[in-house]
Amino acid sequence: MSVSQNLTVQMHQQDTSYYCGAACAQMVLESMGAGLLDQDDLYADNHSHSTIDTGVNWATGPDGLQWTMMDRRPPSFTNYFALYALDTEDLISRKLCWTIRHYQVAPIAPHARDLRLGRRRRLVYGWDHWIVVRGYTASAHPSSSADNGYTIDAFDINNPWPPTPSADTPALAPPPPHSAADGCGSGGDRGL
Repeated sequence: MSVSQNLTVQMHQQDTSYYCGAACAQMVLESMGAGLLDQDDLYADNHSHSTIDTGVNWATGPDGLQWTMMDRRPPSFTNYFALYALDTEDLISRKLCWTIRHYQVAPIAPHARDLRLGRRRRLVYGWDHWIVVRGYTASAHPSSSADNGYTIDAFDINNPWPPTPSADTPALAPPPPHSAADGCGSGGDRGL
């Protein structure tokens, strides 16, 4: 029998072709009670605080996103946001499950870069792109951060791509500002 953990994270599309990090920050911070923050403002914060891995030319670098999440987290959230670069997809996947289960907050995940080998492991669409991992299905819930005695069957994600307004279905992807009732990602490729 499998178990699932799925956090409530309102889906929002990215407002430009390079605002995936800002859209992910918007979704997670809103789910934590910080309100619906502006993607332009979040992007400026993310981008101006990125200093590591500059050769990748991130629109939102990992350290900039971490800085923004720490700076904009609501006072009720007393934990911290951390960067993890783990050696295998299995370790990364288990860290995602543990974060969702233990901290009750959705992690933001990019492609992975293996700096030791000088190559990228592109996990999301084969390019530099951020998504929100809001849930998982597994054989059991993790009992600790080191638990490897369960099998992960699936992750539930909020993918902010494509940007708004969507050429595919303009009625479902209105341009910003976003609201809790907008249709930008209620299923299909964007919300599953």
